[in-house]
Amino acid sequence: MFELCSGLGALTDKRRNPRVPGGRVAVAHLLLSRLGSLNALEQRRAPASCVKWLGGDLPSADVMGESLAGMELGPLRDLLYRQHKRLKRNKGFTRGREATRFLVLDGHEGVASYKRSWKECLERIVHCASGDKTQSCHRFVAAYLTNGGQYLMLDAERQLPGEGEIACAMRLLERVAERYPAYFTTLRSPDRIRIGNVVNYAQRNVDAGVHWAG
Repeated sequence: MFELCSGLGALTDKRRNPRVPGGRVAVAHLLLSRLGSLNALEQRRAPASCVKWLGGDLPSADVMGESLAGMELGPLRDLLYRQHKRLKRNKGFTRGREATRFLVLDGHEGVASYKRSWKECLERIVHCASGDKTQSCHRFVAAYLTNGGQYLMLDAERQLPGEGEIACAMRLLERVAERYPAYFTTLRSPDRIRIGNVVNYAQRNVDAGVHWAG
């Protein structure tokens, strides 16, 4: 009904004339993303039930990394929007208690390394017994829609060097609110994003039915 894998299969990246389509990489990452790294994923054999979705063997870790780094995010966001719209139309995601749907903003840290850095990575000084060390890391804020029983990811935004988590969260919130009007009634955050401009956003939009739950 939702044709998620076929939608992922149509995604593209910035590589020129790739031997392994970007959509195949996206499907592989979705089906086996619980593993800790692309290298671990490369060493696994795809389950028989997944082969038909992959359309072939698992790509190498290098191919997956290059493809995911250059993945076009616009079509991926369009695909997520299409899935949520279908789910809502088929009454697969109802309102929770007191007819509410929460938008949850949650900060995450992806990878961190003392040995490697990459373009536009974040850096921090870690105080160790052997001395201070510079650590590179990747952080992002994710937006989830929940009714208390189901959690659906709507979008995510990467935190850029030199900015705080609040600025990243506000950029994400403005984009989500524009694309998903009337999808949520209450804003929540489980961490420090709960302060500052995010609360102000809820106060400014209280007439539209948006409230802050803390």
